[in-house]
Amino acid sequence: MPDSTPLLEVHDVFAGYVKDLDILQGVNFKIYPGELVAVIGPNGAGKSTLAKTIFGLLTPHKGTIVFQGASIAGLKSDQIVQRGMGYVPQIANVFRSLTVEENLEMGAFVLGNTPLKSLKEEIFSRFPRLAERRKQQAGTLSGGERQMLAMGKALMLKPSLLLLDEPSAALSPLLVNSVFDQIRQINQAGTAIVLVEQNARKALEMSDRGYVLEAGRNRFEGRGIDLLNDPKVGELYLGATRAH
Repeated sequence: MPDSTPLLEVHDVFAGYVKDLDILQGVNFKIYPGELVAVIGPNGAGKSTLAKTIFGLLTPHKGTIVFQGASIAGLKSDQIVQRGMGYVPQIANVFRSLTVEENLEMGAFVLGNTPLKSLKEEIFSRFPRLAERRKQQAGTLSGGERQMLAMGKALMLKPSLLLLDEPSAALSPLLVNSVFDQIRQINQAGTAIVLVEQNARKALEMSDRGYVLEAGRNRFEGRGIDLLNDPKVGELYLGATRAH
């Protein structure tokens, strides 16, 4: 491990959208600094619910969530952002009526009147296609470009941890490869990433470790490559054939 202390640790968390009806039923999860960890599982397993609970969009009914050594369970999302966590939701992840540049500025709202030019240029350097479209409305971008903008917006504050919820959803195979390449580069630059992803095979291929959720509970966990080649995981979640 890059560090013996987890950057984020979720312990025995129960959470859901309705009182007394928990989607997550005792989930455990941890990620260390610099890691890329995938969360996979069938529809309804609780993957996105886990991301929303970590980021403060849902309050856990039970359990603990510790980020950078401090409890964040019950904190609001903007407070969690200020502690160094970014989040890219699956849908409605950009402001469609604003330009690319304005979206990036919104990603740094907690900085107040701090000059943002150098931060924006760092994002444009990482995503050259966004630089070409900096004055274009986000709603006119392609699906892949919007996903890049959503990630760029979340990276404006240089988070130590980035939560990505289904970044490949509704993208063509070519765009999926492009987005995953960007995710890999962001991780290699030092940002820890939690990758909640329906494309289980591709997610495990690029991850240090992975968690398989089922019905709101932990089913399997281990190194990404080990899960990818586990016949039980392959049969249940990756289709009948094993990964090669």
